[in-house]
Amino acid sequence: MPSKQRVDAILCSATRTPEEELARTIVPKLAARSYHLPGNNPRQDYFQNPLHMRQRFIALLGSFAFGVAITNAVFFWFASTGRDDEARVFEFNYTDGYDNSQQFTVTHGLAVLLTVGSGSNALFDRFVWTLSACACCRAGGRFESSSRVGCCGGCCQGFGRYLAVFFVVSMV
Repeated sequence: MPSKQRVDAILCSATRTPEEELARTIVPKLAARSYHLPGNNPRQDYFQNPLHMRQRFIALLGSFAFGVAITNAVFFWFASTGRDDEARVFEFNYTDGYDNSQQFTVTHGLAVLLTVGSGSNALFDRFVWTLSACACCRAGGRFESSSRVGCCGGCCQGFGRYLAVFFVVSMV
């Protein structure tokens, strides 16, 4: 005899439309950051992404704004602490294909920007992406209800996207 959960699953799947069943397959894969969905080519995977072009543009704008902000923060940190951002960490010589020798110097400011700046920018981008693509309340998500409209009567299905937009706009 099948369990009550199995019977409920069978009854719920019988009342879903094919689009809802597809969403229940795709959303958990996207939530798990599965970059390739079964049966899709790379172009189809790209267009299955839960973010629309407008949200992607807003995330890109936020990434640029955060990059400028972290660059300014590093500059002000060097200025306020009295540290020399032009002090050499190391330098190396290289030659191009025409036997021209050139020297490249890595300074403290550049080293901090390449490590702390790029690392924090990557964390910011990852946070905005995760928040924007949050699938918890969508079809197939962790907090999806068995009704057609999703959890909370469908009121919070786009909450992550709107919160990410608010967060990025506050950064700009």
